[in-house]
Amino acid sequence: MSMAEDQDMVPPDARPPSPDADSKPSQLNTVPVDDLHPFDLGSVVAQFKGRALISRLALIYASCPSLRSEAAALALPVIKAETFDVASFDSFGGDHDDLWRQEVDLAANSELEKLETELKSVQANLIKESVRMCNMDLGKLFIKVGDNQQALKHLIKTRDYNSTSAQNLEMCMRVIEIHIASGSYNQLLPYVVKAEAALERPVPSAPTSSVPLSAAQVSAKVEEAIRRKEERTRILTRLQIARALSSLGLGAYEKAAREFLAVKGDFEEWAHTVISPTEVAICGSLCALASLRRLALKSELLLNDDFRAYVDEEGYVRDLVDAFVDGKYKDCLSLLEKYSSRHRLTPFLSPHVSSLTASIRRRALVQYYQPFQSVKLSRMADAFGCSEDSLLTEATYLVDSGEIAAKIDLVEKILSTQKADPRSSLFRMTLKEGEACQAASRRAILRMKLVEEAAAAAALVEPSLNMPSAQDTKTPSKTETVDDPYFHYYASLQNQANMLSDTLRTTGYRKAILGNSVPAFQNKTVMDIGAGSGILSFFSVEAGAKHVYACEASDMASKLQLIVDQANRGEANIHLKDKITVNRGKVEARKGPKVDTLVSEPIGVLLLHERMVESYIYARDNFLKPGGAMFPSGGAIHLAPFTDDALYMETLTKASFFRQNMYGVDLSILSEPAMAEVFAQPVVGLFPPSQLTTSTTAIHDINFYDVSLKDLKEFRIPISWAIERTSLMHGIATWFDIQFAAPPSTTPNPTAELIWQASIWSPNELPGQQAQQPIYGPTVYPPPPANGVSTVLSTSPHAGKTHWQQCRLLLCVVPFIFTHVLLFYVSY
Repeated sequence: MSMAEDQDMVPPDARPPSPDADSKPSQLNTVPVDDLHPFDLGSVVAQFKGRALISRLALIYASCPSLRSEAAALALPVIKAETFDVASFDSFGGDHDDLWRQEVDLAANSELEKLETELKSVQANLIKESVRMCNMDLGKLFIKVGDNQQALKHLIKTRDYNSTSAQNLEMCMRVIEIHIASGSYNQLLPYVVKAEAALERPVPSAPTSSVPLSAAQVSAKVEEAIRRKEERTRILTRLQIARALSSLGLGAYEKAAREFLAVKGDFEEWAHTVISPTEVAICGSLCALASLRRLALKSELLLNDDFRAYVDEEGYVRDLVDAFVDGKYKDCLSLLEKYSSRHRLTPFLSPHVSSLTASIRRRALVQYYQPFQSVKLSRMADAFGCSEDSLLTEATYLVDSGEIAAKIDLVEKILSTQKADPRSSLFRMTLKEGEACQAASRRAILRMKLVEEAAAAAALVEPSLNMPSAQDTKTPSKTETVDDPYFHYYASLQNQANMLSDTLRTTGYRKAILGNSVPAFQNKTVMDIGAGSGILSFFSVEAGAKHVYACEASDMASKLQLIVDQANRGEANIHLKDKITVNRGKVEARKGPKVDTLVSEPIGVLLLHERMVESYIYARDNFLKPGGAMFPSGGAIHLAPFTDDALYMETLTKASFFRQNMYGVDLSILSEPAMAEVFAQPVVGLFPPSQLTTSTTAIHDINFYDVSLKDLKEFRIPISWAIERTSLMHGIATWFDIQFAAPPSTTPNPTAELIWQASIWSPNELPGQQAQQPIYGPTVYPPPPANGVSTVLSTSPHAGKTHWQQCRLLLCVVPFIFTHVLLFYVSY
């Protein structure tokens, strides 16, 4: 199939629009460039390259007759040197070069035929990576040809053959660039979300080695980790710009302003191929002027050092914002008019210049009038540098639309505030107070119903696990254990496999145990509370434990006994021989000697859900020798506000089921109890960090060495949040950290910790991060520090995925609206 035939298969409206459809733009779209409306064509050529330069020159060619010949002279060599795009070449008046057209058509068809043949071959051989690469190459070819729809088709196909998050991220970024170039802003956001999700996924670890690393290798790994962090920051900056362009393209100017103002840092190649820093400054500033209040302009734009870096590259933008904020509206509007050609020749702004300028002018008029009770139209006209007649037209519109609460005296030509009717004002105030009391009563009723549902909410049942509390279960006998739901759950090998497959959890525990082998495990007796599959007991033996008592109340104890018996017979796992004793039953019913070290995984959703921590504390009080060690040593619960319109509306829809008439029965009386019931249920699952509205969290620390059982029954968490962006608060997001501190009797050496951890864990597992891949079987490692190491296992949305996930608590009332300067204090 030839390239021409392939293009003919695309619907006409799907092809890239010609920059000059009829080669003679209408006078309505003509953009003047003269002394009163300056425009520097040279800066455009200097800033951009490739498709970005061609698209800007196409806009100039189509809209600006005075620069048409210069734009064509600059664009044609770029098109010939870097693309196969005959349509763009023709649109710039290059249709006389038939020889180039023939050469390009031949080269494009030859490349297409080669890639299609290669694709069929690798598809027949089921070579997944090769299929992905062929589709990627076809996408690049169609971009070069100028057929964005065909390019998208092949790039999106690579998703089925991607095997890593990096490949998914590459696909999403290329699709985003095409949508931006095509102006398909309504299709942009889904791929931004997918790219963010791919970026948050953990990078697979490199295989570990038993050979200690040299200082140079450790330094190289640290530098690699820093490089990856910087690259991640650059990608997040590009995605933030893509979000802003999407909002601008869809006409959501306030949202676009917030997103542009949140851009910070260097976006490298995008500055030459997508959007320049000066364009970011212009787009963000105009959107902000058209939608934000004066205080917000000062705090979020003028005092924003990150965004100021872009503004300083385009000097007039700072003057424009200063003039608006300082009330120099004549100067502000003059600058808008002077640089209107610059704005109209910026691709992302061009369709919105008129509406943005009109909005800025209206906001200036409203802002000017606010301090006055009355003002003459002639005075306003002088302040804005326009005629009284044109100002009267604008003032009439603002009064009619309600943006200015005033009336116009057409005889005296005075704009004056309407005097309120006291009787009407009192009536309105009474109605408002009555509605407020009614709303407060509804909230009180909802709170009462939420209290009634507290027992169900306290269970904090995880949907994927759906299991009862260990503390609510009797001490099991041999017959009761099988029938008890809680212990029956943990007796399942499939559920044990689910936990063992949680590599962040399992390798996090292993790192803590092996790193503290000298002070806490070597020649020590160890008790494993809730041993399950016995994995922590195995790690303890690997760390040098003299003997391990594995306490397990479920029937999993009999399955663990099979592994221990096989080891004791010398048939497998020889390193475990005569090292482990399985104790069947709950630790509260155990009788036996005290031990030097406790290990356990008593953690549930939000740290305390399963209530097994109480059993861990019971073992501490009854079976741990004085000065003994505990792994984990503590935990921390984190609370932060989040915003998620989709989740909130989905939950609200569930609660709204009873607001209807079914089979002739009015069920609406059940709507409020349904609301209380649905919103009382915590939402357990993963969510992206972008939903958080602050980088600070309220933290409740629990030290397992000294916490009492009473402390775990009821506690309060004081909250102080500095909200960093304006948003709806739909609820409180929660997660937790598990802390593995070195034994209290030791003083860890941070340098020794860093060298040891970097010697046995991959670059993705440096201190402060988590291991991504399991390690099977005992391994010879370099000796850990004599004083042990301290590590943290986090379930934060910024960390990798764990089977605990995170938990969100939705607000049952209308969500709070917070601005970035608000401090919120509450107790939870």
